[in-house]
Amino acid sequence: MEQLFAGLDFFATETGVLIIMAVIGLMILTWDWRVALAGLVVVQTGVAAMGVARTGLPAQWAGVQVAVMLIAAAMLAISAVQTPTSRSLRQAGNWPLRTLAVVLIYLAWRTIDVTIPVPGIAPDMAGLFTWLGLAMLLMLGLSDNPLFSVVALLLWFIPAQVAVAGIVPHPSIFALIGGLELLVTLTASYLILVDRLPAAARRPVMTDVVFPDQEPKDWGVTDDAEEVVDALPLPGFVQDMVDSGRAARRSQPPALPAPNSAAPALPLPPGGSENGETISEQTAAKEQG
Repeated sequence: MEQLFAGLDFFATETGVLIIMAVIGLMILTWDWRVALAGLVVVQTGVAAMGVARTGLPAQWAGVQVAVMLIAAAMLAISAVQTPTSRSLRQAGNWPLRTLAVVLIYLAWRTIDVTIPVPGIAPDMAGLFTWLGLAMLLMLGLSDNPLFSVVALLLWFIPAQVAVAGIVPHPSIFALIGGLELLVTLTASYLILVDRLPAAARRPVMTDVVFPDQEPKDWGVTDDAEEVVDALPLPGFVQDMVDSGRAARRSQPPALPAPNSAAPALPLPPGGSENGETISEQTAAKEQG
C-alpha cells in the first residue's frame, strides 16, 4: 500500500492540487453521472495520496478510504444504469449556465481569499478543502437529483476524513466515517431507483381482437383518464412476483353458485305465465268455473 501511494505522490505538489480542482470543476460542467463518479474516485485518490505525503496519514487508512469510495461509486453506478431516464436528471440547466456559476464562485473565492484553517493542514491543502466545500454547495444548489446530491455529500466526506485523521487519529472514528459514507450511498441508491421517469400510455380497449392476456406487463399507477406505464423494466425479483400473481389469478376457475342457492328466475314471455298458459286461457277457465 505504501508503494501505491508513493507512486501517486505527484498529487501532493501544486500541480496535483490544480488537477484535483480542475476535476471537481469538470464534474459540475459536464453534469454526467459517469464523469461525476469517475471524478469522485480521482478526487478521493488524490486527496488520500496528499494526506499520506503531507499529513502523515497511514497508508492503510488511505487505502480504506479509496476502497470505500470505490464501493460507493459502484453502488451508485448500478442504480444509475437501471434508471437511464429520471425526473430530475436534467434540472441543472445547460452547460453555459453551469460554466458561469463555476467561474463566478471561483473568482469570488479568489477575490475574497477565504480559506478555512484546519489544524495540521498546509494552507494550499486547506484551500483545496475550501474549494471542495464550495463545489458541494454549488452541486446541491443546482439540482435535487439524488445521484448528484450524494456525490456532493461524498465530496464533503473526503476532506472530513483527512481532517479528522489529523486531529483525532483513532481508527474507530475513521471507520465510523466510512460507515456513514456507505449508509448515505445505500440510501441514495434506493432514491435513484424511485426517481425513474414514467411514460404515459392508454389501456387498450377490450374488443374481440384484444384479449386480457395481452395486457402489458408494466402497468403502473392507474389514473381515471389513462394508465401510467413504467417505461423501464422492474427489478427481477419484483417482476417475478408480479408475473406469479397474474398467473395465479388467471388460473383460478370461475366462481360457481352455492349448492342450496335458488336458480335465477327466467323472464316470462309476453302475455305468458309461469305454467306456460296464456292470460286469455286463464281468464276463460275462471269464467267456466
